[in-house]
Amino acid sequence: MPIFLRINISISQASSGAIANLAASKSNELLQDQDELRRFMMDEDYAPLSAHCVRALCDKMYEKRKAAALEIEKLTKDCIHVNNQTQVQKLLRVLGTDFAMSQNPNMRKGGLIGLAAMAIGMGEESASYVSELVKPVLNCMDDSDSRVRFYACESLYNVTKVVRDAILPLFNECFIAMAKVSS
Repeated sequence: MPIFLRINISISQASSGAIANLAASKSNELLQDQDELRRFMMDEDYAPLSAHCVRALCDKMYEKRKAAALEIEKLTKDCIHVNNQTQVQKLLRVLGTDFAMSQNPNMRKGGLIGLAAMAIGMGEESASYVSELVKPVLNCMDDSDSRVRFYACESLYNVTKVVRDAILPLFNECFIAMAKVSS
């Protein structure tokens, strides 16, 4: 066998091995993300959200996250209507801590759109929860992912639109975060 043919075969075998290793590592990352999502959904502490809503909030597709946000808005309106403050607090904790501070960027995006939906669902009542609504959003404005920063800006706009002058005590933090995003 000529030397050229042997070298060509060994290079093609080496490159197919590298491709196989890369594919295996990517599939392992995907499996880890799916395992994290399953553990997240199985925990009883996330009771205000249905399993379908959690799945939709974590989805890559904006339309599915938007549908989940509409469900969160309806759930929040119902909780406010019956004066169920504990469910509202749980929902704020789940969206603000578990979603918005997640390692998964799609979960962070879902948390941000969910917080905005909560503010819209609470209406005038959101003024008493302004800190819980805004602080996770401001943290996400310093994210390394540009899409997360975009959703954080959109969420801050929607929350501010609802809470109006109640956000004034947090004006300095909001201004600093927006200045960092724009620079």
